[in-house]
Amino acid sequence: MTRKIVLTIKEKLMAAAALFIALFGFIITCGSIAGPRNPGETFLSNAILTILVGLLPMALGIWLFVRTRRIAKQRRSQESEKEILRYAQEKGGRITAAELALLSSYTPEAARIVLESCTSRGFCARKIAENGTFVYEFPELLSEEEKRSSKHVFEA
Repeated sequence: MTRKIVLTIKEKLMAAAALFIALFGFIITCGSIAGPRNPGETFLSNAILTILVGLLPMALGIWLFVRTRRIAKQRRSQESEKEILRYAQEKGGRITAAELALLSSYTPEAARIVLESCTSRGFCARKIAENGTFVYEFPELLSEEEKRSSKHVFEA
């Protein structure tokens, strides 16, 4: 069910900046470890300088890159959920994995997995058709007739 995460321009810039910062930190760290020592410098001053100028930027760059990827993945997940809801609404609030696969870029197996995920999170209910096919029903997606015939909360 792995779908390619497409980064926005902002996310691409953030990832590039993160990699640049991490690379800068890595180069500085390598240089301070392998570089020549001045007679007046102590081990402690070299260690502090390496940590501040090398390791911290490297850690910051890695953290920023991972965070950017996580944000992009969350965004993609939200877009996928909206896409599924849109297709389910087109089908009257009920959809099968095969229908979702036909309408979207999901494979049949990926469509089944993502619909099962929606079921386990309570977004839809899984029912079974007479031929044994699972039908996923999204009860909050009402038809226009159901919306018109709805009653006030206090009338129910």
